[in-house]
Amino acid sequence: MRITSTRKILLRSIPLALFAFALIKLSLYSDNASSSEGASKAKAVVGGSATTLEASLSKTIAKNCTDNRSFRFRNDRNKDCHWISKRNHCNKRWENQTIATVWCPRSCGRCTNKKTNYDPKTILYIGLDKDEQRNAGLNGYCDNGCPIRGIGWKSLATIDWDTVRAFIVPSKFARSHPTVLDSLPSFPRFDLYSVLYWREAFWSHPNDTDKYDILMGTHFTDQILNPCHYPPNFQKVIEPDVKVLPFSKRPHLAVHISSNCQSNRQKFVAELQNHMDVQIHGKCATQNYTLSVPTSHKHPPMVKFLSNYKFYIAVENTSTKSYISEKLFLALGSGAIPVYLGASEASSSFPKLDGRTKWFIDARDFPTVKALADYLLDLASNETKFNEYLQWQNYAAAVSSQKRQINSNAFWMPKATENIRECLDLVYTLGKIESRHGTICKLCDPDYLEMAKQRPRVNPQNVPYPKKWGIPAT
Repeated sequence: MRITSTRKILLRSIPLALFAFALIKLSLYSDNASSSEGASKAKAVVGGSATTLEASLSKTIAKNCTDNRSFRFRNDRNKDCHWISKRNHCNKRWENQTIATVWCPRSCGRCTNKKTNYDPKTILYIGLDKDEQRNAGLNGYCDNGCPIRGIGWKSLATIDWDTVRAFIVPSKFARSHPTVLDSLPSFPRFDLYSVLYWREAFWSHPNDTDKYDILMGTHFTDQILNPCHYPPNFQKVIEPDVKVLPFSKRPHLAVHISSNCQSNRQKFVAELQNHMDVQIHGKCATQNYTLSVPTSHKHPPMVKFLSNYKFYIAVENTSTKSYISEKLFLALGSGAIPVYLGASEASSSFPKLDGRTKWFIDARDFPTVKALADYLLDLASNETKFNEYLQWQNYAAAVSSQKRQINSNAFWMPKATENIRECLDLVYTLGKIESRHGTICKLCDPDYLEMAKQRPRVNPQNVPYPKKWGIPAT
């Protein structure tokens, strides 16, 4: 079959086009590599050879590149804003810009490489080897260029510790590997910090905490609070669009919401039911009621539900010193007074919302459960005494009427300690979820690490319920 001259030209041009395309791609890769100033700093020893985190984490990070204001994941699939913008449905005006650094773009395209006055050494998150995939989900970079790396126990022998600023040991891992610090080389070192981290109440032996430089967790006495369960401002607990029932029209006395039917907690609520009316909602409900608890604990629907009650019974899953979860704050803005059973020093040490007035009732302040019930029944019949626990709302209204910024932290828990103030600021700036990553990114700064290390520390421990109650606590 005869081939025309036109076809011959086309066939000959295909190899040339492919060759030219390869040259262009190679040139673009070279340009991106040369402009990646921070990539040369992000080195670690993996498997005995020095490689960049960019190369070693290419498979795990490509799926995690998200528009996160506090924790930039590396996009290894493509180095342009177009792909990220398309993937995350972000602003199209950034589509044609090229990322000049190894970090993902801020707000889908604001390509920055923030300079710092210190070398961005790596922060290690040490976990169990069976959690290797979850560890890899932590891999990435902070805004300041500091690499974050999740690593399994078996890989610790490959680490070049001169490239590490601090390492985080989760409490779950610390319990299963009590000699973790003893097995690592060159300890102690003045320029390397060990951080013990728990995301729930700490129930292990308190002596374990003495081995670590910094305690990071959920107890309000921890040197670093993370995660932060507390709402950051008045705006988060006052819903102007939700109409709550006034004191005289609330049809029910008290409510407890629980789906984790922990036996000792339920014994306390059952004992309280022997002396006053308490409805139990959630999976631990003992009967059906006309009102139904919202399936979500989001603030507006929960506020509307709790406004049908005068008291909200908030009991922690575990009785641990200085551990206060979001349960204490669930009823704020509903007009129901929280009746709290948890941290032993909650009423004496936890900051007041307005800096001066009491806003919840601590069950531990009463010698017996019956004495607590009698006090609640007295408040329920005396609106003046009842409203003493709601004076913080008058303070919030005064802040608003004076045209001050109601969402400013300056007027929320004004006498809070430094660690609580720090966590409130991060939640306000980044949001509840992203503040967790933002807190870990603060560990990149050696000055911050030293400041956190010098803060007062209290080793958490389990605290029993009052003996006269006859109810053991876990």
